[in-house]
Amino acid sequence: MPLRFVLDDIAESECDTIVYAATAAALSDGAAPAPGVTSEEERRIFAEMGEYPAWVTYANDLYCTYVIHVPCPERKGDGEDEARLKKCWLDCLQLAADHDCRSAAFPLIGAGRYGYSDADAIRIAVEAVGEFLKRRSMDVELLFDDAGAFSEAEKLYPEFSEN
Repeated sequence: MPLRFVLDDIAESECDTIVYAATAAALSDGAAPAPGVTSEEERRIFAEMGEYPAWVTYANDLYCTYVIHVPCPERKGDGEDEARLKKCWLDCLQLAADHDCRSAAFPLIGAGRYGYSDADAIRIAVEAVGEFLKRRSMDVELLFDDAGAFSEAEKLYPEFSEN
């Protein structure tokens, strides 16, 4: 199935790549680094990113091959929020495709501390993945570490549930 919702730890994913979304400020405020990366390494990656929309590293001891580190767009209320979040998704999907990944696992980018409701973040994710899959083939997992958000996703889009 090209898109499916999964309730699991993203670090356990066996996809070709996993996506880690954060901001330099969130990392400074104690957000956990990407799986397999120390906090210091993650801060360095985000500092070196500059104008790049995302950065790819090898996954070290994880089951996947790559980790895509992406600055998470925070909701600003300026009318461009959804476009920024959708672009973030599309940039990550394209980067995965550019690295010959046949599968990718994503967290719920934008939800929580970044200001998007779970419902908005889920809807934007489904729209972006659907748009991307019209051009490229890839299996995409949207992983949830929160049962409440997973349940909301299942109610909104039951066709993508793993059950």
